Amino acid sequence: MNIRLRYILFAAFTLVSLVPVLFLTYWVQNSALEKEVNAVNEKHLLLAQNLTGALSRYVTDVSESFRLSTNVLNEHPDLPRHLAELLSSMDIRVVAELKPGAKSVQPILGKQDRLPANPAKILESELNRAADAGPDSILFSGIKRNAEGDPMLYLLRQRADGEGCFIAGLATDFIIEVQEKVSFGRKGHAAIVDADGLVLAHPKPDWRLAMKDISKVSAVQLMMAGETGVTTFHSPAMKADMIAGYATVPDVGWGVMIPQPYQELVDKAGDVRFIALAISSLGVTVAALISWWLAGLIAGPIKEVIESAQKLSQGEANQVSENEVAGAKELKQLAISFNRMAKDVLSARKNLEHKVAERTRELTDEISQRVIIENKIRHLASHDDLTGVANRTLLMDRLQMRLADSRRRDEQAALLFLDLDRFKPVNDRLGHSIGDLLLKAVAERLTEATREADTVARYGGDEFVIVLGPYEKLEHVEGFATKILQSLQQPFQIESHLLSIGASIGIAVADTQTNTPESLLHKADHAMYKAKQAGRNRIAFAGRDYPGLSPTQAAVENPEEPDSER
Repeated sequence: MNIRLRYILFAAFTLVSLVPVLFLTYWVQNSALEKEVNAVNEKHLLLAQNLTGALSRYVTDVSESFRLSTNVLNEHPDLPRHLAELLSSMDIRVVAELKPGAKSVQPILGKQDRLPANPAKILESELNRAADAGPDSILFSGIKRNAEGDPMLYLLRQRADGEGCFIAGLATDFIIEVQEKVSFGRKGHAAIVDADGLVLAHPKPDWRLAMKDISKVSAVQLMMAGETGVTTFHSPAMKADMIAGYATVPDVGWGVMIPQPYQELVDKAGDVRFIALAISSLGVTVAALISWWLAGLIAGPIKEVIESAQKLSQGEANQVSENEVAGAKELKQLAISFNRMAKDVLSARKNLEHKVAERTRELTDEISQRVIIENKIRHLASHDDLTGVANRTLLMDRLQMRLADSRRRDEQAALLFLDLDRFKPVNDRLGHSIGDLLLKAVAERLTEATREADTVARYGGDEFVIVLGPYEKLEHVEGFATKILQSLQQPFQIESHLLSIGASIGIAVADTQTNTPESLLHKADHAMYKAKQAGRNRIAFAGRDYPGLSPTQAAVENPEEPDSER
């Protein structure tokens, strides 16, 4: 096995350098991940405690506002305006009094539908606890639905005389606002639950509206137990493993959790690992490049001479750079001798290539000119030199082909013979130059109106012939001829003259056996004269009546010879 020394040195140095790089990368990654986890343990727990502190102050403010208002209601049936405004500012939407044995509750403040549909039944447990606690205590219920179906918390306090209980409905707007202010990383967020593990505020609005029960989550169970700390768990909402700081709001038992996907910590530690790997890889790359350069000082010149010789044998211009050849004197002399030989070979080859290219160019020019002339002669032989459409020679050839094709397919072939109306007065009055321009314009309109399968030809003077390609019905021929008439009735702008002419069209349809190009042209010509005799600017058919034609397009049999002037 023949392996170049340069490759052997390079591979050995790379393997030796790779071991410490891998070890360093592994150590940096683990250290960075451990550092990120320790930082999260501190930051997330602190953030959870800050939120519970804010919620605890809010609970105190709401409780005292409710206490002050119920103190007044113990003495008076109505709530003063300033207290009503205070409760509203605390997100209390309704205040009511539930008396023993009462079947309904009349709100003192707010709307009836802000209360549960059946307060005595839905808040039965909380009412019993309020009665046991006495008039000095204020209790918070878990999250409940009001009569409108919206989530709401309720505060309860027994009347001073023990005859009934005051109830206040607390919206979760402030709790949601606190939760929404916490967002970090890609999916880091805050979640707040009540004492039973039901969602009060969450990044998923549908979870909040559904008061989703997440009490099975390990972090929520720790909060329900009144604990504070950091834990890991799997989040069904985020479909990921999370690390979270958690804390509990005193008195009401609400839990605040600050979770973040564990993968985000891994990714962030991966950034550090990438930097360390990049720096280590750079060192390995530099060392490998030095090794590669040293090995190339010896093997490089010989390899370059070999490659240059191979390219020269293939006709490519290539020389060894004499200034870059280092090492033994013999190697440099080899490069100089090779370059001299290469110059002689290339010079001879360039002279030969130049002579071949020059002669090839001359032959190419001659052939191109000959092709252009032949194409022009071929076109002039088959096309009218004035209008550019087919001449009589090409017309007869195309008509012969169309008749043969129709006999093979057992179908009919149609021919239109056009003679321009009022052309002679234009030609006599404005001169032949205007007449020629008018004929060219007519040819352009006919060409635009026809299909690729059709052939437009100038028969002579102001006469044109159109050989139609295959068609489905004879009515299609009539429609096409009508289209031609309408097109030619439109005025022509020839220089400063606006000219109006028309055309008389004779149509001949060949049978499948007997018609020749000459006989079909003869029939169409006679039909055209019949159209002129009928008043010009119209269509006439030659031959027998065809199915589907109206009486005005009756066939022309044995037409008379036309006048000499059209």
